[in-house]
Amino acid sequence: TGRQDSVDYGLIRDVLMHPGQYKKFLLEAYERAFEDGVISDQELEELTAIQTALGMSDEEAALVATRAAINSALKDGKVSAVEMALISDAASRANLKKKDMETITKALEDGKLDDAEKDMLNDLLGKV
Repeated sequence: TGRQDSVDYGLIRDVLMHPGQYKKFLLEAYERAFEDGVISDQELEELTAIQTALGMSDEEAALVATRAAINSALKDGKVSAVEMALISDAASRANLKKKDMETITKALEDGKLDDAEKDMLNDLLGKV
């Protein structure tokens, strides 16, 4: 109908039928936001709007943010202290246990993930 306040049932159907694709969209948005090591207020508003549109809880979105922070940090083959702080912050918002965070930190020490570490991250954070 072109009305701004109308419900887009097609989008709702697509999100319900293909949630992984939309999680990937949020993941990529977080990765772009993490590129410079800082999430601006504008980026945070956009990420929150996407999360809300997808009907994701704060914890679910924080898991996606944790994965995105890890992906972003690994792009250059080393994880800086600033990148680790972003990962820790996202993991904290995702309510990950201290032991899980220690496991993630150890996996990131060499700046790359082997298959076992990738599997571990998929178990902790879910596949995106």
